[in-house]
Amino acid sequence: MTNKQLIKTIANETGASKADITTFLKAQVKIITAAVKVNDTVSITDLGKFSLVNRVGIVNDKKYNTNNVKFKPSSVAKKAVN
Repeated sequence: MTNKQLIKTIANETGASKADITTFLKAQVKIITAAVKVNDTVSITDLGKFSLVNRVGIVNDKKYNTNNVKFKPSSVAKKAVN
């Protein structure tokens, strides 16, 4: 599902305008990203948790650190797709 399809589906489901849904989703992504960036975990009921994972690696005898966003689905989300 594309972002455009998601916006249309939510608008149809809720009766809200596509513009309102677009604004909401942009704000949601901005807030989640900002929180994860400062190492907060964001939990969304029935969906899952977003968190920051720092990974250390070695390439050609050089150490490096990378930050990755991890998403762990909730048990409700897991059951819905299985």
